[in-house]
Amino acid sequence: MSSKRSIVWLILSALPFILNLLGTSPAANSKTLFISGATKGYLAPCGCTKPMSGGIRRRATLINQLKKPGDFVLELGPFAGPLGRQSEIKAEAQAQALREMGTDAFTLTKQDLQLGTGVIESYTRLSEATLIDNTTFLTTPDWIITSDTNAENQTDTITIARSLISQSSGKPAILVTQSNEESAEQIARALPELSLIIYASSSNPAGVAKRVGKTWIASAGDQGKYVLTFTFTNSGFESPSVFDLGPDITDNPTVSRQYSQYLGRLRAEKLVERMPKPRDDHYAGSDACMSCHTTEHQIWTDSKHSQAWATLEADGHDADPDCVSCHSVGLDSTKGFLVKERTPHLTDVGCESCHGAGYNHIQAPEKVKMPTVGKNSCTPCHNLAHSPNFDFEKYWEKIKH
Repeated sequence: MSSKRSIVWLILSALPFILNLLGTSPAANSKTLFISGATKGYLAPCGCTKPMSGGIRRRATLINQLKKPGDFVLELGPFAGPLGRQSEIKAEAQAQALREMGTDAFTLTKQDLQLGTGVIESYTRLSEATLIDNTTFLTTPDWIITSDTNAENQTDTITIARSLISQSSGKPAILVTQSNEESAEQIARALPELSLIIYASSSNPAGVAKRVGKTWIASAGDQGKYVLTFTFTNSGFESPSVFDLGPDITDNPTVSRQYSQYLGRLRAEKLVERMPKPRDDHYAGSDACMSCHTTEHQIWTDSKHSQAWATLEADGHDADPDCVSCHSVGLDSTKGFLVKERTPHLTDVGCESCHGAGYNHIQAPEKVKMPTVGKNSCTPCHNLAHSPNFDFEKYWEKIKH
């Protein structure tokens, strides 16, 4: 952490205490609405671009540092990743973290609903938070909130919002929608009675909040990378602040223990071994290429690709299906990576991660040719979600052969 960022974080952490000593504590005349989430299964920062943001461990630290009595913590959906056993385990781990950070309510999306009522009921029970969907209008002493969980289109969303306004009894009305920014603006123009619209976006939310008439529209980003806060006073909601959950924020100890337990469950249930393998491409491992491609193999050995598995082991993610696919060779093949103990030659980002299965080529190099590869070989792992600043031309210079 840089000294400048350390000082900023120290001042931020101490601010509520300082204000209280001065007799101007915000607890006396304002409340804060914390908004975060759209986690999409990313319980921890993930990617090759540094510094990485996000994670439930950092989020718990930030919210617990800043939250004061009377504040409200809202978690946005979707919380789930792809359907499957891992998402079910993730849901429980995330719900426990939400309880640790004192989450008051959460919203769902259609993606979450696909996990089934059992998972959602468990999520609700473990988080001790109130579920908000388009059939539930949560009224607090300060405002009323709903979500367009089951909306099929913008017309449905506006209908839900009208019903929210009709039940608000003059309280500020907050709508959480899966609509984008443009649609949120249209809703604000159609229903100026709304005080706040939270819309869905994958962009960094810093500086994007705006007012349409008297209605604030804002996003909290996604993958749990940010926390958006609105201060609420007698005058209504004030301009929001955005906190980037970067590495300068330490991990919450309790949630860190919960996260370790989550990783332990993945290992105990052997989810990597249970992953479907729809292909039967035969992989040989990078060392099998060395006898004919000595120079190329040395370039690979000197690259970070050859250390990819070690980074997983260092973080305890070597039994995490979300990570293993990009840190091993041929995970989706019956003749590819299984587990390290059985296929140690297929760990790391190897030659065949880009060039494809090479066993048949090694057996008959003149007859079976390997395909030419390029940028498209990189983007399955170096995608926008994991490597937002990936520049093929720049990084190719480091590994070209």
